[in-house]
Amino acid sequence: MLYNPPGVGTTPEVVIEKGTNSVDYTLNANGGAQVRKWKIAMLGSSTVDGGTAYASTQLAEIEIAPAFVGGKILQTNTLGGGSVKLRCELEQKTAFEGKAEVKLLGLPAGVTAEPKFVTKDDKEIFFDINTTTNATKGVHRSLFCSLSLKLNGQTVSQSFASAGAIRIDTPRTLVADAKPGAASAAKKPKKPEAK
Repeated sequence: MLYNPPGVGTTPEVVIEKGTNSVDYTLNANGGAQVRKWKIAMLGSSTVDGGTAYASTQLAEIEIAPAFVGGKILQTNTLGGGSVKLRCELEQKTAFEGKAEVKLLGLPAGVTAEPKFVTKDDKEIFFDINTTTNATKGVHRSLFCSLSLKLNGQTVSQSFASAGAIRIDTPRTLVADAKPGAASAAKKPKKPEAK
């Protein structure tokens, strides 16, 4: 990028492979990026005859648009090896057509959740959380949602509901599951030692 609009981050560089004429270039706008249209240009370079040749695109327009949704993940608890529904409240901000895919990201090791689809009318999402028995235990405050939808032929993504939490507990061992005789041995009084 020849110039990054304020609040916009970009991939440092990408390579257009020989025999191709296009490449995907990722731009990210943070929450403080100004909502408006900007003029941007891309600068490319290549080694030619032992030197470096440069080329630039024409100016193009990029629009920093308002967020589609906001939200809040409500903390939930589950046992390792169990499953639970995690609720995310939605705040609709900018209407969109069709359905948008929402993924729950930042999950600890051993925890999974299938993506869900939402429309501009939904007020909440329930993610089905599944954990393995060796899922990382404790409170994890790293969850967030990523929304993805098609807009004017392009895929647009947006993150929201950051710092969501889930607590993974260790299942308690029931007395009936303990080793045979462990409970009775614990209750059996010790004989006094002979003197």
